[in-house]
Amino acid sequence: MFRRANFCHDFFFCEDCIGEYIAAKVGENVLHIRCPALRCNWNIRPIDCRSVVPKEVIDRWEAAICEYHITSTQNVVYCPFNDCSAPLVVDSGGKKAVVIRSAECPHCHRLFCARCQVPWHAGSKCKNVRRNDQVKKMDRKFRGLVRLENWKRCPQCNFYVGRDSGCEHISCRFTYNFSP
Repeated sequence: MFRRANFCHDFFFCEDCIGEYIAAKVGENVLHIRCPALRCNWNIRPIDCRSVVPKEVIDRWEAAICEYHITSTQNVVYCPFNDCSAPLVVDSGGKKAVVIRSAECPHCHRLFCARCQVPWHAGSKCKNVRRNDQVKKMDRKFRGLVRLENWKRCPQCNFYVGRDSGCEHISCRFTYNFSP
């Protein structure tokens, strides 16, 4: 049985059950976990349940709480690399601030542009990178639509064509005939 004076008022819980409850809440990204007893408003803290919750769950919970407090009180950006995405506090520097273009993520140690927050693009202007990024996003969306609609490229003109129904025969708008 699990009972701690500073955990909850007078409710008893099976250690396995309370451990699973907390792990599930952390898995749902809930930061403020309440006691599961019906009329209890007690907030459970990571320190209250270290003995019944796996260390990985406690670590994830504490990291999420820490990130929440940092992002709610600081100017924060995130590392632009998908496999990192670490929160980074931006120092405004006051009136004597130096404009920094390249920055290194202290977690993954890769360079990124501090101005437009994308991987480092030495020699390219931020506005050109943003424009190229928008084009790439549109290309990805279009390729997804091509897969979804099962469109094929005409071998003659390279335009995408699709079939609504009927036989496998396709005629492109330039009257080239083919079968996919």
